[in-house]
Amino acid sequence: MLSTGTSTEINDLTEGRIDFRVYAKSTLPRKIEALLSHKDFQSKLSWIANKLNSSLDEVNNSLQLLESLNLIEWKGREIKSTSKYTDLTEKLKESRSKSSLIDDHRIISHQLLNDVNPNDRFFVINGFTSTDEETFKEYSKRLFELREWFNKESLKSKKTIVAGYTLTGANILNSKDRGEQ
Repeated sequence: MLSTGTSTEINDLTEGRIDFRVYAKSTLPRKIEALLSHKDFQSKLSWIANKLNSSLDEVNNSLQLLESLNLIEWKGREIKSTSKYTDLTEKLKESRSKSSLIDDHRIISHQLLNDVNPNDRFFVINGFTSTDEETFKEYSKRLFELREWFNKESLKSKKTIVAGYTLTGANILNSKDRGEQ
């Protein structure tokens, strides 16, 4: 079961200062955010909790967090996203250290893998390849381009699933073997 931030953590988000720590350390707020555009979405805590196998309290805390970050808003009894899709990667990079981003990515990757049901459709791609810096940079660039395409196509799709994904690429050589940094 995923755990969102406590009410205290959520209330610690001070006005004028967006703190993504709770958002980044739990996949539930992002799952809810993605679920908002599902074709059958219902703005009921019980429906969301059932779809995401979470408790009502976890869903409620995540909705409060999303609202405090201005990523959702309530319109009457309906929950609405404040944007077509959210990409906080650049925002996070501006305010966080690289080691903090890596720690969050590690946690999120583990959470996502724990959600994989081998009876459902999923894919796993992994491996190690010896390459050069320029080829690796091109690979990264193309992955980001593919992600942009995926996000744009998803905006036009029927939205029948919520897909989670995580990608990591890194030079694994010891720092003395890396050459220029």
